[in-house]
Amino acid sequence: QRARGKEYIDFESWSLEDDYVQNVFKQTDLQRIQHVNLSDNRLTEASIHALAALGGDALAGLESLQLARNQLAAPGGIAVAGLLEDIGNSLKELDLSGNLIGDQSCEHLCKALVDCNQLAGLSLAQNNLGRGGRVGAALGGLLRHLRELTVLDLHWNHFHGADAAALFEGLHENSTSGAGRLCRLDISWNCLGR
Repeated sequence: QRARGKEYIDFESWSLEDDYVQNVFKQTDLQRIQHVNLSDNRLTEASIHALAALGGDALAGLESLQLARNQLAAPGGIAVAGLLEDIGNSLKELDLSGNLIGDQSCEHLCKALVDCNQLAGLSLAQNNLGRGGRVGAALGGLLRHLRELTVLDLHWNHFHGADAAALFEGLHENSTSGAGRLCRLDISWNCLGR
């Protein structure tokens, strides 16, 4: 589909499974696609692996990847991190909300996103983050690098204690560096006071 000169794939809320999406990937010239919205389906890490198998050049112009409310879980989160390492730094928006990727996958994701210096929006809400004690440091470290980030959504996770403190240190450094642009942060429904 086309919208104002930008090509996109939008199958939000179609209840799609991996096989269908993999066929779409095979039949689409992904080099022209800038926006992919596959939110609210039944996709697993198999769809991410299929997308990655096409090679980083096929997605070199990808600006927006929306995979919210699927069934990615930890293996899917790690697969997304691998995909991001392959496609380069053109990504401006990533939404993985509601996938329960967990701390370890998020740590991999943070390493992959360090070079995405154009990233303006990151949503990791409802992902069971903040239980392991290290993901706050990983996200805090990422925030030190993402100067174009304007929106960060981490609501409905489990950030508390030292994990939350490390996250807020990264937020503080992003905002006081003079170059950080973060203007909208949602960290509601976490365990900050615990």
